[in-house]
Amino acid sequence: MKAKFEGATIKVWFNTLSTSRNFYNVAEIVQEGNAVLIRTGNGDQHLLNFENVNMIEEIETEDIDKKIQELKAKFNKVEELETEDMDKKEDMDKKIQELKAKFKKV
Repeated sequence: MKAKFEGATIKVWFNTLSTSRNFYNVAEIVQEGNAVLIRTGNGDQHLLNFENVNMIEEIETEDIDKKIQELKAKFNKVEELETEDMDKKEDMDKKIQELKAKFKKV
């Protein structure tokens, strides 16, 4: 059996004690006999014993990924504003120092 994905998040449930593991950015799952090979988009490969696997499911993460991207964009905007504020503060500090120097001369 072979299944192809485009950057999916896959949860593999194992037989023992309801243990599971998530695999991210999955590109392909290949199952032959008792072996399952999970290949990711970045080239990682994970080999599992299929006898130990209870269930394999794809987790919907599109909304989460979208929210993470939105949060990153907001964070970048805040970081840009803080940088602009710091630049303005430095300019104000320079002007204050210049004014102090002028008043000392007078």
